[in-house]
Amino acid sequence: MTIKNKRLSLSVIIICYNEERNIVPCLEAVAAQIRPADEIIVVDNNCTDATVALASKFQGVKIVKETTLGMIYARNAGFNAANGDILIRIDADTRLFKDWLANAEELFSADPSLGGVTGVACFRKGLPLSLKPLAYFWVYVYFTNVKAFFGTDILWGAHMAIRSKAW
Repeated sequence: MTIKNKRLSLSVIIICYNEERNIVPCLEAVAAQIRPADEIIVVDNNCTDATVALASKFQGVKIVKETTLGMIYARNAGFNAANGDILIRIDADTRLFKDWLANAEELFSADPSLGGVTGVACFRKGLPLSLKPLAYFWVYVYFTNVKAFFGTDILWGAHMAIRSKAW
């Protein structure tokens, strides 16, 4: 279901600084979505490895260069370059579940006042079992402390979506 039968366009923005180990599996997960992205932007934040060359091999990927080093600058460059109704921002080491984009579109379509959505992370198999409880505890502490200190929920940068009008 979409607002006034208009399908929302989805832009996926992936910020990268030397992510040659992660960019291919990340883009493969984006390509495997049951609801394809309308636009995929990889932000090159001064990569000195093969990240950009590897990302360029994927059909439809747009490379945006941001010369000022930093996650916020890279995110802003990607958001400003995007054309979608919904801006999906993920890290290069994020692997989206196959229905992530479809679920995001459904949520935004169902509620025209919704500004953004996010969720907590599931840690990949590569993380040693002994560290997983600590990782989940850190996420819990992060979310609860931000809420306590700032009085608001946050959007988890590893995977989040906002309406372009909110941006």
